[in-house]
Amino acid sequence: MQVDPIKPKLKPPGAKRLRLTCDEPLSSFAFKFNLRHSIMAPPDAPPIVILPGFGNDSGDYLAPFGNSNASIAATLTARGWSVFVVGRARYCLPSPFSAYDTCVS
Repeated sequence: MQVDPIKPKLKPPGAKRLRLTCDEPLSSFAFKFNLRHSIMAPPDAPPIVILPGFGNDSGDYLAPFGNSNASIAATLTARGWSVFVVGRARYCLPSPFSAYDTCVS
């Protein structure tokens, strides 16, 4: 039994070039925005509470790798926010399926 090949009903448009209807930028916001601009806390700002999770310890937010200046809490405090990090410790459980311990928070 011989079957006829499938013929496509729709044809691709080919190599048509699109014409520009507007050759000026839509917005200049991206060019005027300063990426190094830091947002300061308003005077009546509520406190920021950081809840560690997903294998993170509260020390990861207060002093990552022992450097308290590089922490998110120090950065937000420098900008005028009051920051609270909930104390949570990382602990490790031995895993029977691997040679490494599995850390759970």
